[in-house]
Amino acid sequence: WNVDFKKTAKNSEKIITISLSSAKDISKYLEISPNKICVVTPGVEKISTDHSTKIFTPKEPFVLYLGSNDFHKNPKVILEALASDLLRNTPAVFIGENDDLKKMCKDFRINNKVFFKGRLNDGELGTVMSRASVLVFPSIYEGFGLPPLEAALMGVPSVCSRRPAMTEVLENCTLFADPNNPIEWSQQIFKLMNQSKLRNEIINNSRVKAGGCSWKNSSKKLLELLL
Repeated sequence: WNVDFKKTAKNSEKIITISLSSAKDISKYLEISPNKICVVTPGVEKISTDHSTKIFTPKEPFVLYLGSNDFHKNPKVILEALASDLLRNTPAVFIGENDDLKKMCKDFRINNKVFFKGRLNDGELGTVMSRASVLVFPSIYEGFGLPPLEAALMGVPSVCSRRPAMTEVLENCTLFADPNNPIEWSQQIFKLMNQSKLRNEIINNSRVKAGGCSWKNSSKKLLELLL
């Protein structure tokens, strides 16, 4: 990042990235003129579902976490939130390479209500997502933030970290929480599960946002930059 990548970036004619916040970071950390950086947002498509799958999900309204146990994904705050009194009866499903979180679940005494599904194919993922009550997206850093918009196309609202680029991309389309504050996460999750008016407002706003992120528009803008 500080040697080879920085040199390549400086020698390039243009740099294309997926959000304004990423463009600002590139400009700041690689010392690149912002005039050289172009933003092309990705498209959002509804994930396919396979309702014939026999994959287990809780019968009760549940929280869905999608991602690995990487530092920047920050899943620990969700486990802490699930251990709170407010969410004591709320189960959760974790999708991705995060089996190593099981020990943490035991430490928080929530191992009986957190279900780990590992890696799933698109049909299985879409099916589980469509059944979820709330998607949580606790990342400390992201370049854009597709999962909340993908979930919105299935009628599932989300709680996301109050961090760039999420605050840029998902304004009025999610409830935000401090990535280091499990109490705020539990409160925001509880609101979306129990306040139908707020829930519908978030879903409708995020659907509109997702509908404006098409691959056709992204491809057209990319072509204009390349020609």
